Amino acid sequence: MIAYDIVKDRTRYRVAKILEGYGDRVQDSVFESVLDKKRLDQLMEKLGRLIDPEVDSLRFYRMGKDYHEKITMIGSQKIFEDLEVYIV
Repeated sequence: MIAYDIVKDRTRYRVAKILEGYGDRVQDSVFESVLDKKRLDQLMEKLGRLIDPEVDSLRFYRMGKDYHEKITMIGSQKIFEDLEVYIV
């Protein structure tokens, strides 16, 4: 799971566009992504170059192998089912 708080609109838009290529938006500033280590490192490097670490925040939550059993939802949402990768 990836959550962000980005001050500048342009940067926030660019971060969201990149994340759309790596997973699904589940809230305005929250994405679910199923990534292996290589793609995670690639994503973190790409996003790290965009943000201003003095005022912006990116959070990567690793949910673990059985992450789908730890999610409680109200309403219809998509849950990833691939268990052989890192959940971020």
